[in-house]
Amino acid sequence: MLGVENVETENGCSRQVLSAADAPEGLDWRAVWQLTSMSLGIGLFAIPYCFLLLGYVQAAFLVVVMGLLANTALQRLLDISLAHDTASYEALAELAFGRAGKVAMTVITMITTTIATLSYLSASKGLLVSVAIAFLVDVDVNVNHDAAGNPIQVEVLGRTQSVVVLFFLVCMVSPMLLSRSMGDSAWISAGGVFSISLSALFFVGSCLAVLAGGCKKEPCHPAPPALAGSAAEILQYMATLAFSFSMVFALFPVLADRAAQRSLAGAVKILRPAVRMSISFSVSIYLLVGFMGVLTFGTDT
Repeated sequence: MLGVENVETENGCSRQVLSAADAPEGLDWRAVWQLTSMSLGIGLFAIPYCFLLLGYVQAAFLVVVMGLLANTALQRLLDISLAHDTASYEALAELAFGRAGKVAMTVITMITTTIATLSYLSASKGLLVSVAIAFLVDVDVNVNHDAAGNPIQVEVLGRTQSVVVLFFLVCMVSPMLLSRSMGDSAWISAGGVFSISLSALFFVGSCLAVLAGGCKKEPCHPAPPALAGSAAEILQYMATLAFSFSMVFALFPVLADRAAQRSLAGAVKILRPAVRMSISFSVSIYLLVGFMGVLTFGTDT
């Protein structure tokens, strides 16, 4: 049987939770998807461009190094959380910087997550419209040509229409965004990771088909550089790659959900392998998409 211990809550009551020593073993895949969903998005398909501008060897090295650094940082955050018996960004900021730090962390978290959410919704709006038109009228709005045969991009929605659609999407997701718990929305994380991973597999499959078919035109795509990029470009695209490991924004909400079901120590114990798996999965898919994209399309990536 699982061990049980009494834990005193903030209001002076006590409740029973699973003890850390007897927390169930095994990988918490639900936590893996929740952590990964904060990093794995439509920006995945910008990775090949980073590999081109930085050189595929240098870019791959940076992805691996940043993955290791991200894992180290998240594991140390779990250590700090356990040492101070808290599962909240705001509480840790208050311990480090006082009340002003708690307020600052709250504001930073709200601004960061709001910007990220609006970016995702804006991308979703464009994809939703493009897919709907392609499905209903069999027209690719991204591939059209003028009278001279030059490629042009069709504007489907005007400025006002775009704002209306974006506002509608925000209204749809707001109830879930206002929830402090990620547990009830775990299916969104799993679905998001699955859909992006499936898209990545289709992308890799198309790259393999192109590579198998060989060069169809002259001249062929020039080979991508192994090392490239000015100092400014390296710093810029290092930041792009670093943002690809933003699972830190989900760490404490996921930790709080697990701590509500067992002791904080048990929750930390469960999250450690989930963090490692999330980062390993992200690094693997970034390397796969980056290498396949840049090797297939060369300098035309």
